[in-house]
Amino acid sequence: MEKKEEHLLAGDSRFLISSALLALCFLGALAYGLLVQLQYKEKEEISDTLETVLHTTKKSLAIWSDNAKADAKSWASLPYILSAIKEQLRVPNRPELLKNSESIKEMDRLLEPVLRAHGFVGYILIDKKYKTRASFLKTNIGQINLLKDIKGFLPKVFQGETLISPPVITDIPIMDSFGKLNPNEPTMFVVTPVYDESKDIIAALAFRLKPSKTFTQALQMGRMGKTGETYALSREGQLLSESRFNSTLQELGLIEHGSGGILSLEIRDPGGDLLEGYKSEIPRREQPLTYMANEINKKLSGENLEGYRDYRGVYVVGAWHWEEELGLGVTTEIDKNEAFKGFTYTCNLILVSFGLSWVLFFVFSFRVWIQRERLIQSSLKIRKLSQVIEQSRASVVITDIDGAIEYVNPYFEELTGYSSDEILGENPRILKAERKSPEEYKELWDTILSGKTWRGEFHSRKKNGELYWESTLISPVMDSGEITHFIAIKENVTSRKETEARLNLTEKKLLESQKLAGIGQLAAGVSHEVLNPVNIISLLTQMLQKDTTNNASLQEFCEKVMNEISRIQKIMGTLLAFSREGESKIEPVLLKNMIDEVLELIEKDFALDSINIFCQCECKRDIEPIQLFADKDELRQVFLNIFNNAKYAMPKGGSLTIDCDAIEKDTKKYVRLKISDTGTGIKEEDLGKVFDHFFTTKPEGEGTGLGLSVIHKIIEDHGGAIHVESEWGKGTTFIIDLPMA
Repeated sequence: MEKKEEHLLAGDSRFLISSALLALCFLGALAYGLLVQLQYKEKEEISDTLETVLHTTKKSLAIWSDNAKADAKSWASLPYILSAIKEQLRVPNRPELLKNSESIKEMDRLLEPVLRAHGFVGYILIDKKYKTRASFLKTNIGQINLLKDIKGFLPKVFQGETLISPPVITDIPIMDSFGKLNPNEPTMFVVTPVYDESKDIIAALAFRLKPSKTFTQALQMGRMGKTGETYALSREGQLLSESRFNSTLQELGLIEHGSGGILSLEIRDPGGDLLEGYKSEIPRREQPLTYMANEINKKLSGENLEGYRDYRGVYVVGAWHWEEELGLGVTTEIDKNEAFKGFTYTCNLILVSFGLSWVLFFVFSFRVWIQRERLIQSSLKIRKLSQVIEQSRASVVITDIDGAIEYVNPYFEELTGYSSDEILGENPRILKAERKSPEEYKELWDTILSGKTWRGEFHSRKKNGELYWESTLISPVMDSGEITHFIAIKENVTSRKETEARLNLTEKKLLESQKLAGIGQLAAGVSHEVLNPVNIISLLTQMLQKDTTNNASLQEFCEKVMNEISRIQKIMGTLLAFSREGESKIEPVLLKNMIDEVLELIEKDFALDSINIFCQCECKRDIEPIQLFADKDELRQVFLNIFNNAKYAMPKGGSLTIDCDAIEKDTKKYVRLKISDTGTGIKEEDLGKVFDHFFTTKPEGEGTGLGLSVIHKIIEDHGGAIHVESEWGKGTTFIIDLPMA
């Protein structure tokens, strides 16, 4: 009997151990599947982010390149600049004559505002023999230009292309980022052909750029995390933009102290982590290119998510692209440890838990063979295997074959706000915020019923109504070849979706900025085209005055013509000031004088439309005139836009009143301007949208919707505030507060 009982006990023990082993294997397979899916999803998300950053960088670089080329071509085609260039080309090719010619002085005078407004460091005029015929810095004139050393570069320019050179070491000392003259400072050029009236190329005009500024800034528009970096490199592996690790590179001795990394660092693999103290026995120049740099050397684009050493010897993942037009590679990288931090943590947690489960299994088996009573205690320990799922930071949901929920883990309850008692027996559709189409649901069910795993995203709703996004894997659970349940593993990806939305918004803002820049360039071009014939008329009128000094009536006529010419020139000068690009120039401004300048432009036009203007600025003050620290051109644009909007709102005439006074807010002194019209006013439902980009109440073709949004930004940039009060049919008042000097 005892033997029978021992046999039964042994059989029970073997059964229990076999069952426990199967359960452990199942959990192991589940854990392995979870790790595989998590790793796949992590790589997919990292790849998407790298590609997004790289795409944003390429877009930024393209916008910068197109703008620089457009600026160069525009200025090279202006008649008065072309005239000075032709005169300089006629000067004999002797350095002393070229440097002291009147034409080079004229070029300096004409191009100096261009250099200042567009951030160019200098200009160079190159003739067909590739010799420097003029230069802002007056060095190397009469000598072969250094751009000749870039293979095929100048021949393409003289064939009609406008190009941007890769960074090269300067052939003359120029100011570095520390304000010192440096003979080894990197430089770049945007070079465009110069055409004569016969459309023949007679020279090339180059504008010098600082790669450490605009070029590097365009590249660093996007990057990932704390260790992410986006930079440019040549086919030979030379760094062509500033590194975000300059100080670290100086400490490691890879670049000199007080200098940047451009053209000073080669993207080579040292063979070990330099940050951890690794010292390579191989000289730097003999070390191999990094994996990414080697791909760029082959003019290839791609990505690597397995990891490779960068120029610091740190393992990174990255994506790269060969930019054929600029002749350089662009890459974005991030330390592999940071990129896979979340997955590594989850993997270690699962492996530790699974390893602990194996230990528990062996302890459990040993105790089973000792006595049956201990088997019950050991069986309790085996249940701890469920903690792998219970402690997971992903939602786990198990349903039956009909979709009724049978199990949810604690994180599901924490995330959704539903307790297990509330959710058990319900269908997962209770969480849906947006229903998928019948075709999408059919694809889901066809996939899981065929024994495969379905992957996708759901926009879900918590119990409190809050919306969130989750990335979901749904897999069938098989028993003897039959599907018995479905298990869903869902990750909260709301943060990633919000990041994607912000990136889309950034790209939209870049496009809007490009549109505004185009409008400014058009205004500048139109103004210049008007001024050229006006200057000719002025010259001819002055000649007529000199030749007819004895004819009083003709002299009076000429004086009237000159007065009108002066008025046109003043209007065009103001329009040019409105369209000028570049950094804001903050300086002391007398408010009354500036408003009077704008009113002088519009008063005759307003008078023709029966609009009376009442300017009451400073009438309440018996002290010194109101003074601001501001950019004159930007504030002129503010007042002109508001005045023109008022004119549009008063088609049958009316009055425009400008009033200002000093106020105090938060212990600071401000000037408050009230600009009121008696026009049609703004509807109440439109008041909250008047400062939005491209919002306009004007008929199609009569307004862009940009004016008030630009005004709003200018006022905020000056530390002020603007709001509008209006009643439909009774007029509008714009109230502007600006800090006083």
